[in-house]
Amino acid sequence: MSIQKRILGLAGIGLFLAGAGWGSNYYVNDANTNGDVYTSAVGVDAPGRGTTPADPLLSLAYLLNIYDLNGGDTVYVDTGIYSNQTTTIAASQSGGAGNPMTIQGSTNYFYSGGTVFDGGSFDLVASSCRLQDFAFKRSSVGYGLSVYGNSNEVYRVLSERHGGSGFYTLGFRNAFYNCVALNNAYGGSTELGGLYVYENRPTLWQGGLMLNNKFGMYADASLTISNSLILGGNMAFSRNTLPRGDHCVFWDTNIRDKQASITPLVNLLDLQLATTSFAHSVYADPQLAAADATNYYPRSLVGRYNPATGSWVTDTVHSVLIDLGSPFSTAFTNEPMPHGGRENVGLYSGMAQASKSRTNAWVMALSLNDGGEFSGTNRLYWNHGTNFPGGIATAKVDLAYSP
Repeated sequence: MSIQKRILGLAGIGLFLAGAGWGSNYYVNDANTNGDVYTSAVGVDAPGRGTTPADPLLSLAYLLNIYDLNGGDTVYVDTGIYSNQTTTIAASQSGGAGNPMTIQGSTNYFYSGGTVFDGGSFDLVASSCRLQDFAFKRSSVGYGLSVYGNSNEVYRVLSERHGGSGFYTLGFRNAFYNCVALNNAYGGSTELGGLYVYENRPTLWQGGLMLNNKFGMYADASLTISNSLILGGNMAFSRNTLPRGDHCVFWDTNIRDKQASITPLVNLLDLQLATTSFAHSVYADPQLAAADATNYYPRSLVGRYNPATGSWVTDTVHSVLIDLGSPFSTAFTNEPMPHGGRENVGLYSGMAQASKSRTNAWVMALSLNDGGEFSGTNRLYWNHGTNFPGGIATAKVDLAYSP
């Protein structure tokens, strides 16, 4: 069972297709039709092809060279492994505000992991584009996906086993949603890892997963992180300047270890004090179904989706990811009942396969969860749930302190 399938096997997800403008559709397929979603023939690189499902091109790079893409256009890259291809989406192929140019990968993660670019390089130089449902593995240039343009949106992309960072962005106002950076930067000696954001480049990382990268994120305060997990690896952050964010879960990693010219952060409280953010985040075991087997669904006492069978199962433990998301988000309405009236954290937050909420009253301490010490006047934060008949209950909280 493939990594891409088990990370992003989200049944019933609607595709984010071309936006406000009218555009053309283009098609790419590998040398076979196994597991295909969009095309009905194998790909062949030749002039005049690539405009219907029956005559796809063999490589995205060839298509980008012969067609002038613009806002409203959509390129469908079907199921398959595309090896050692050098792909550049040029600035001339940009979309527009509210009218992106879209590159859509396969949603058939159950066959070979969907659309997989193995080796080679992939550079997004264009702006106002939307890239969705891809996997990038073992890049020949060190970075998995490099984003140089501005105002791009990247959805459900897996980037793994690169010598440098899984994701690199040099542009402004780029956003990454429900993406995964896995086992990156172990071939190098730098501070790279899951995500590298160049200085002073406003960037959003939301609903994502950083897992077992040498370093989680190399970024300054221009990066905002929300509803995400940072698990494993040497340390979560590898710069003295730090990103901002909240509603995140850290586990099995140092927040920031002692390195040359880097001040260590011993626990989550240190991060909160250094950034005046992450107040509603927690350092705790996320209780994923089987992280070592790339099954990243949070365990639930009430119901967890099992991608292997397509059914729902229950667990004996309940993940802290459930109902930890932002209380201002309405995405919880997309989650199955009972959903607790609060979005989950992680890859499946706000989706039909989000793990289900408890139906009894509960509270969980967030502040000082992994240790630390308050003195003077400070705020303590809690998470809670009241998703049960009547919606009102009393939960007892005991506080002890040293004078």
